[in-house]
Amino acid sequence: MDAGHFQYTIRNKLGDYKIIGHLGDGTFGRTLKCQSLKNQSYYAVKIIRAVPRYNSSAKIEIKILNDVRNKGGHEHNLVLLHENFTHWESQDEHTCMVFETLGKSLYEFIKGNKYYGFGLK
Repeated sequence: MDAGHFQYTIRNKLGDYKIIGHLGDGTFGRTLKCQSLKNQSYYAVKIIRAVPRYNSSAKIEIKILNDVRNKGGHEHNLVLLHENFTHWESQDEHTCMVFETLGKSLYEFIKGNKYYGFGLK
């Protein structure tokens, strides 16, 4: 077992979503491609590991992301939090954040660039 990572099975339900595939793993959790059972759209669901301090940090991240959305983040090409929910698995709490499905993570992009920086204009 992956130290607190959410264990998933393709096609299982996660909240109001059906798990379609795996997008990536990180220090704080894993991201799954999911389909909404309400509107059939696809989303990236970030599932925080069952580590209390990680879930506490995720709740702060959610507050910040809600502020970004409420202050017009979509007008500045910032990723927007679609919704969030808590998934309980036995005694394990997993904070879940739902985002639009985008491309590679920043880490994957840098790794693919052989860890060289890149310029912004």
